[in-house]
Amino acid sequence: MSIDVARRYWDSLFQSMEGERSARSSAWLNRHLKALARTGNRLVDLGCGTGDDVRVLAREGFWTVGLDFSWNALTFARDMFPRGRYVQADLRARRLPFGDATFDAVIARCALHYFTLKETERVFDEVARILVPGGAFAFVVNSSKMLVKRMRYEYKTHKIVEPRTIRFADGVVRHFFTRPELAKLLRDDFEVEYEHEGVFRQYEEQRIAWVIRARKKGTPPKRSRADRSDAV
Repeated sequence: MSIDVARRYWDSLFQSMEGERSARSSAWLNRHLKALARTGNRLVDLGCGTGDDVRVLAREGFWTVGLDFSWNALTFARDMFPRGRYVQADLRARRLPFGDATFDAVIARCALHYFTLKETERVFDEVARILVPGGAFAFVVNSSKMLVKRMRYEYKTHKIVEPRTIRFADGVVRHFFTRPELAKLLRDDFEVEYEHEGVFRQYEEQRIAWVIRARKKGTPPKRSRADRSDAV
């Protein structure tokens, strides 16, 4: 998928959105709030979209940054939460625009299954780089069971890019994860604390997804929760 196709798809999608829906879409975070705050309150949301999770986490006391590829999404997010901190960047870039160990926690809701496996590996490496030792990484990604059930997407016109990686008629690549795949992606830098595969509601849509929370290996830095630094 070219960058122009990706930008066109996401900008069009977010341009059509109206209203705040964070109460429903961010419910998945409730289980993880304490774990996300264990090493501190600096958090980045990768693929933040319209900023639903950014707003909720800010209200919970996190110093939050939202990153997204789509300018329309970030415009929407700023309109809904002007006090938020937002960065426009492509997760497929070789390096995220943050320094090493910038954040205490990273989240990504339904944003990490839009890449080839090689691209995904690079994203996970970057997450490990920007997290402090002991920092939490919580994310939601499509399950391979969606392919078995031919769920949610239009399967009449699609192209298999690599195993469980499909380019659909809309031009967007999506990957569908198995448990061994996720374990392999995480094993070098993270220890898994929580995993669940099941029906996940994203706004008004349902999918079968993995919800994972892992912790970066290493000893957390000794500092107070009130400590902050300029992440962007």
